[in-house]
Amino acid sequence: MHKHKLILLAGGLAVLAGGLFAWRELVINRQDQRHTQTAKKLIERGRAVEALGVLRQSGLSEKSKELERAGLVALGDTARLAALWRLNPESVSGDEQAAALAARGLLQSKDTAAAERLIAAWKPKAKHPAWWLCLRADGLLAQHKPAEAKKLLTTSHFDGPDDAGRLLRLALLCKVSTPEGRQEAWAHLEKAMACAPKDPDVRSFRGQLLEAAGRVGEARVEYVAAHLAAPRSPIHCDLLGEFYRRRGEYTQALATWDEGQWSSPADFLRVRSLFWHKMALPAAPTSPKSTPLPDPAGPAQALAHHLATVPANKFFDHDSFNGLPEATAYAERYPEVIYLELTQCLQDGTLGRAATLLGKLKGAASWNPALERGLAQLLRRQGQSVSLPTVSAQQERHPYFVALDAGVSADPALERLLKDRPHALAAAYLAGGWWEAALRLAPANQDLSSFPDWYAYGMAQALRENRGNDQALQFVTAQSRPSAALRVTQAELLFKVGKQSEALAALTPLAALPEPAGYRAACLKALTELEQGQAPTAEQTIQARQDLRESPTGKELLARIALGRKDTATAERLYRQIASQSLEAQTFLARQAFAARRWDEAERWTRQMLATAPDLMPLRENLAQIAAARKASGS
Repeated sequence: MHKHKLILLAGGLAVLAGGLFAWRELVINRQDQRHTQTAKKLIERGRAVEALGVLRQSGLSEKSKELERAGLVALGDTARLAALWRLNPESVSGDEQAAALAARGLLQSKDTAAAERLIAAWKPKAKHPAWWLCLRADGLLAQHKPAEAKKLLTTSHFDGPDDAGRLLRLALLCKVSTPEGRQEAWAHLEKAMACAPKDPDVRSFRGQLLEAAGRVGEARVEYVAAHLAAPRSPIHCDLLGEFYRRRGEYTQALATWDEGQWSSPADFLRVRSLFWHKMALPAAPTSPKSTPLPDPAGPAQALAHHLATVPANKFFDHDSFNGLPEATAYAERYPEVIYLELTQCLQDGTLGRAATLLGKLKGAASWNPALERGLAQLLRRQGQSVSLPTVSAQQERHPYFVALDAGVSADPALERLLKDRPHALAAAYLAGGWWEAALRLAPANQDLSSFPDWYAYGMAQALRENRGNDQALQFVTAQSRPSAALRVTQAELLFKVGKQSEALAALTPLAALPEPAGYRAACLKALTELEQGQAPTAEQTIQARQDLRESPTGKELLARIALGRKDTATAERLYRQIASQSLEAQTFLARQAFAARRWDEAERWTRQMLATAPDLMPLRENLAQIAAARKASGS
């Protein structure tokens, strides 16, 4: 009986265990189904990064593997697709786009032989032969066979958008260092643009050519168009951010990188953002309730995590960085690491190491040659042996850098600055346009009146931009001998904090000064008076200064005053005098011509504005409206 009970008990336990396992499997399957359904919806909404995060919580079902592949395709993650193919070639065998991206990843990792095998396997069954032709050409280029690549690209043609990749590669093969090469490349790009006007690669390369030709406004249009055509592409986000960075437009660059991290949480975008928030513009304060950024993906993930933990009062944490397994590789690959360590060494007085690091900033790693040369001159003054970086003769340099090159100065204020190492260093970063670094390096709350006027003025501008009007006003007020330019800045800041009467009182004596600060003060005073409805007083302020009343700005203000009293004829006369220099004048004249149905004149002024500001999209809409109105009128 006892034995029978044991058998029954054992059987019951077995059934119970089997039931528990079955129940557990059921729960896991249901969780897996939930995860895969959620991931599928996220991919359909274009949120592939979140989808992959959900799939990591799932099991290794066939459905989850399929969705993982779809998520990687949506992200264009060539490296991980190549890794999937290496683990199991069948994992991408049924998806031509996944296979093509995997082949691209193999080429990028310099595994040309594996890429050729994958390309050969797809050649007989490809539904998109243009993809594979471009991959074959890229493989030849990777093997340093440009002539063979060009021959391959010229032997085939495709219909419609499929031909854009071929034409783009032909453009890339042109010698753009010569006028003929640039012309040939542009011709290929024009054809590619006709095939695929929204292709982001075509638009970004057009941007590069236009930028190299000095057509910056048109280049901006192309970079923006490329980013808009591929809003989830971290590459095109970075290309636009880098364009702004090269122009010194750090606010726009950081806005691009910061926004891009939500849709394209790539590691290098996070590294860019963290670096430039240390150097150029501080990050906006975040609320504890703010949604955290998605975790960055990529080989520099650990670097991004490290930079995010560096204390606010430091640029670089040597011990923490050196503890990273990939520290050496990061230092070689990312200029951000060199600049941060260099700045920390300069701040700490570790000048020998600083000189070594400065020598590494060459070629593509050199982002600010004028600053680098200035730092080299400061290190030489401290007895360090360091070569001087070359600066283009066409580059306009800050007077501080020019004075450092001159070596000897008769200006006692400059000599005092150069003898004060913290301020001399902060001044270099200020002159180089890296305002956040300058503010972090400069000793706080000091009267800078004993140094050159431009230093206090520049620090005031940096404080206004990076710390706000109140801190900037506090700094300016603390200066014992402010220059005229700084006093005008003080008046501007008083306006910003709502103290209009104090500001106008400060501007009145300044507006009579003969120097450029007087012109600026008079201009600001007149503009304020006009905004406050004191048109006669504003006109008197303008007429009192010949340099202001004869300038484009002065005539714009006088034209506005004339329009305020319904004197359109005087306004038009003034605007026509400055039409070649003033967008405001061109806008007025275009509107007048349009209202009078003078279509040719309206179009001429609009096209002139577009040539000056090609990135103003409303102007293109205005041209379309003019064409429609002309057609409707039958003329």
